[in-house]
Amino acid sequence: MDNNYEVFARLREYYEKHCAPLVFYGEQKLENNDFCKMYFLDTTNEKELNNYKKLFQEYLFLYVRNYDTFSNFDNLKDEHDEDKISEALYINGKKIWKEESLIITSDPITLGIYGELFDEFYLNIVKKENILLTYSTKNSFNSRNIKGSDTIGAIWENDGLTLILSECKFYTDIKRASDSLIGDILGTAKEKSHVTKEYINRYLNFVADKPHSIFSNNEDNKKIISMYEKINHDILNASDNITAIDILNKYRVKIRFDFFAIYSDSAYTPKERQQYYKNIVDAFNKQIIDIGVDNYSMEIIFIPTKNSSPEVKRSMYTWN
Repeated sequence: MDNNYEVFARLREYYEKHCAPLVFYGEQKLENNDFCKMYFLDTTNEKELNNYKKLFQEYLFLYVRNYDTFSNFDNLKDEHDEDKISEALYINGKKIWKEESLIITSDPITLGIYGELFDEFYLNIVKKENILLTYSTKNSFNSRNIKGSDTIGAIWENDGLTLILSECKFYTDIKRASDSLIGDILGTAKEKSHVTKEYINRYLNFVADKPHSIFSNNEDNKKIISMYEKINHDILNASDNITAIDILNKYRVKIRFDFFAIYSDSAYTPKERQQYYKNIVDAFNKQIIDIGVDNYSMEIIFIPTKNSSPEVKRSMYTWN
């Protein structure tokens, strides 16, 4: 087995045990809409800040990872003691934040990385789905005059490939988070819709031109990689009248659109926020009609916090 897979298997076990329950606790589903979810851990304000801080700072290393150098970190590749894994993840994350892969050019409160990291953690660790592109590769799409999906993943289910295009927000309140997600769906004066033929075709052409970043090698993931490579080949060699969506339909690929939001609130059950789920569902149903994707689904994930969003973010970017 590749050393990278071995390291990731140990880290995944660590994250599942020690980090996931700190934020992704007590999954609740909206009655009659099980694709509308909420997570909330009822704890003290101080403990909540520490929980978000630990998950963010210890997952940052994996989030901005470079697969080719993943096993080269001497403080992780042979480590099995959980306390030492925690310490090594913190050290590596702090180094990345302060010295290496992240260029902080603005107020750290306004950075988009917070929501994106938790969104990826949800897919990669909580749901054990595969993240296809690294942080740096994915973000390079922003230079093409249209912002890319915040997270792109894949899973093998029902004997076929499902691609996951996820949008995420980390906002001060539920209304702003919901309105911003709806803006991604329908488009705004400043940003084109992310649920259109043009966007999906363009973004999937971008994805096809990049190497995948799957961190496990079980049988389902071999199927994912094989199908992913077929789709990439066809997209990159297609005639002008064949689109990426046509090729996904050819291979019966499903697209799941995820809408993920963390926000400050005083309501901690899906029923209390039913209208905001409905607003997003209605916008999505309106927009998806003309896309031409044969097989699709959606998921909405809300995570309220007791602390204000600036307070949570400040705890995450403050290193000891």
